Amino acid sequence: HVSEYVVADEEKPSVILGDVDGSGAINDRDSIQLDRYLSEWGNEIDIAAADFNGDGKVNDRDSIELARTLAGWYE
Repeated sequence: HVSEYVVADEEKPSVILGDVDGSGAINDRDSIQLDRYLSEWGNEIDIAAADFNGDGKVNDRDSIELARTLAGWYE
């Protein structure tokens, strides 16, 4: 009896933290989209990318950290 086994490792798409609109880059549009989402304007965002500080929640702290990063505070 001969058996063949294939081990498949599905790659998860990588998430770019801060790229809430899924464009592949972090820019001012992401900050605007995150702020609109937090203001409950009804827009959709990538929640995994929006959790910028990695605390498991999407909130104002993520917006602040994203804005500071875009302003060049962290290099």
